[in-house]
Amino acid sequence: MPLFAHKIHSCNSLISSINIRIGLITLCIGIGNAMAISAATAVVAIDGREPGQGVAMGAFNTMVRPGIAIPPLIFGIILVAYGVDTIFIISGLLALAALDPFRLLVVRSRKRHGGS
Repeated sequence: MPLFAHKIHSCNSLISSINIRIGLITLCIGIGNAMAISAATAVVAIDGREPGQGVAMGAFNTMVRPGIAIPPLIFGIILVAYGVDTIFIISGLLALAALDPFRLLVVRSRKRHGGS
């Protein structure tokens, strides 16, 4: 096998290995997102009994759908303008900012429904 052919083969192997890793990471992120949305939907369904579950689920879906569609567009612009590191920093800060309000919602829900 000529030297350049060997280098091309090892480069293809590296790319294939990276694609597998990216695929596994993406799969884990997808599973995490599915679990988070399921948990949020359960909280809305339980707490939505008072105003009406249809109204609560409608409001939830009205907010979730744009929340799924718009951030990739915004982060695409940020990626081009400032680089990938900025996206991870902003995403981490947003996740940290969301922890306390979600914790408060869970605590309030448990108090209302007699949970521990």
